Amino acid sequence: MVKNLITNEMIQEFNEILIKEGSILRLDRSKGVMGSVNIVFQNDQYIKYNIAGGLTDKFYEKLNNFFRQKGVWELNYNNTATVFWCFKE
Repeated sequence: MVKNLITNEMIQEFNEILIKEGSILRLDRSKGVMGSVNIVFQNDQYIKYNIAGGLTDKFYEKLNNFFRQKGVWELNYNNTATVFWCFKE
């Protein structure tokens, strides 16, 4: 059986870290692809597209380190690195 290793609690906790840092980025459980997580900009009237792109290596290091601390050792990303997931059998 395949299990999604990324929980809603993990997403919420990471979002709380981003909020404390004053970041406009958020993690959002994908409604389109089951088990995946979108990296998006916080809703803003001045942002037309709510999809993050061109993020720094520092952000991905922070994201990967956070999930490693939660026991999720390897995140898989889409080709633009704006969506990630992790499943285990």
